[in-house]
Amino acid sequence: MKTLLKSFLAVSMLAVFVTSCKKDKDDDQHEHDHEVIGTVNLRFTKVGTGEVKTFSWKDLDGDGGNAPVIQDLELAENAVYNVSVELLDIEGHDLTHDIQDHEADHHRFYYEVTVTGGAITISDLDKDDDGVTLGLKSKWTTTAHSEGTVKITLRHYQNDNKAEADLVNSSKSATDAELIFPVHVH
Repeated sequence: MKTLLKSFLAVSMLAVFVTSCKKDKDDDQHEHDHEVIGTVNLRFTKVGTGEVKTFSWKDLDGDGGNAPVIQDLELAENAVYNVSVELLDIEGHDLTHDIQDHEADHHRFYYEVTVTGGAITISDLDKDDDGVTLGLKSKWTTTAHSEGTVKITLRHYQNDNKAEADLVNSSKSATDAELIFPVHVH
């Protein structure tokens, strides 16, 4: 009888363990579903005029489905813009505040400008609490007529080991998103 009781308890505990693990896995999957970036909005506020333009990158079906829809950045010559980045998951929930408030030391935006003609300079990127670049906010300065692209890469650092000298391809981080916006300055 004791052997039967022990066997029953062992099987019951195994069933609870397997169910718990499966539930945790499902919960974990559900929790991370909302973190898939579906929309990135770049909000440009022109210094001196207050004019605001928003340009979007959208991939609402996630990786592997339809190609993302990307708006061209249309900027004025010889202008300065204060720029902010807004991130939304595929269901439209705001991820920006999570990065600002809880994850700033684990994320960093990198910007790479490739243009012909004039120039676009990206400067004054905001910092996290440790004084390391975050990049949710920046200043963009344009000169003469230009055509090209701006690549924005969001990197995620697993540990609190982000440093100012880290390059975009640092082995300490992985790419969460990489977006390429066509840009026209005229």
